[in-house]
Amino acid sequence: MIKKIILGVGLVFVIAVGLLLLAQVQSHEGYFSPVYSPDRSEVYFIARESGGLVAGLGIENFTPPAYVFVWHDRFSLRKLDPDTGSVEILKSWPASPVEGEYMRTYRGRAFSSPSTQLRWVDERNLEYRIGIRIRTQPVSERYCVSRTWNNLTHEMVEKDEWNQEWLAISGGSEPALSGDWEVIAARGEEAFPCAIVALHSSSAEVQVLLKNEECERVYPDGIRPSDVEQYSRRADIERIQEFTSAQERLTAEALAAGMTAYEASLHVTRGMRELGHYATPPQLVARLLSEPEVAALGREQRLDPIVTIIEMQFTVGLFRDIEQAIRNPGEEFDKAGKYILHGDYTTSQELNAALGENVEQFYVEYAGRTYEMKIVKYQ
Repeated sequence: MIKKIILGVGLVFVIAVGLLLLAQVQSHEGYFSPVYSPDRSEVYFIARESGGLVAGLGIENFTPPAYVFVWHDRFSLRKLDPDTGSVEILKSWPASPVEGEYMRTYRGRAFSSPSTQLRWVDERNLEYRIGIRIRTQPVSERYCVSRTWNNLTHEMVEKDEWNQEWLAISGGSEPALSGDWEVIAARGEEAFPCAIVALHSSSAEVQVLLKNEECERVYPDGIRPSDVEQYSRRADIERIQEFTSAQERLTAEALAAGMTAYEASLHVTRGMRELGHYATPPQLVARLLSEPEVAALGREQRLDPIVTIIEMQFTVGLFRDIEQAIRNPGEEFDKAGKYILHGDYTTSQELNAALGENVEQFYVEYAGRTYEMKIVKYQ
């Protein structure tokens, strides 16, 4: 019994010594969400300065999380002059909720990775969002600060402070492009980007606009294009710009032509599909069958599925796609999804049950005639 106690005490002692040997005092500075100013002459970014004690292996999927105590964690909004390299602190936030906290997390993100975003609302107002979470059990606590900085008056539009009203951050910071150049935050240690660089789209030249001492360890041979190209958002940004420009142009065309709101909507939708910006849904195409064709299909029992539609069903607004196709044989019209049910008719139920995913055609009897309805699917 005494031996077991001694062994237990010894094991605890060894673990404690191991943790102490692995303990590290860490301090980091990182640069997040760099964006160009509206006139592209300066770069704005969010800086984070953190320090704390990290103990334990903390290797994800192999060991338990490390023990982390954060004694300093501050964010600030800063402005960089790319020509001179000078940096000005515009706004400093109070200590983040992580400061003074004890956490258990893994190395590589020991101080908790923030979510950040900068976006110019207009020429004067810069919107910012910063999100951070304290990793606790069983549920992490999330905090966010989000307001607008007025670049003209250097004042906040509203007083801001950290709160637990979590705001989802979607999309990237804007504008990240200035002609052929794109401003990018380069990866650093413990999820603290250690540099802000500008990447040229055609020459792949990298200009280091700002960096800290950690960059010398992370990039001993300097920051190369291959180190930052994976973080480039140029293709996505330009695709969104092209999409928005096309949508605005088509809308202006519709308004200039005096189209109604419905006609304008159809014009924009068709135009965006032709340009490849909208996916084309399944299309419905009608063909009027001759009497001999109907007779032959009937004998071969191939008129399936078939439904009968009367004029009143069109009048009350049912089967708009079928009506359009029948009145304009050979033309394509957007195929509706599930058909709306109506208390006086069972046709919608029949069609919904019959038109499975692999059905490519069906038949409609209307006004004494039979129509073949083809469902055309585009990739």
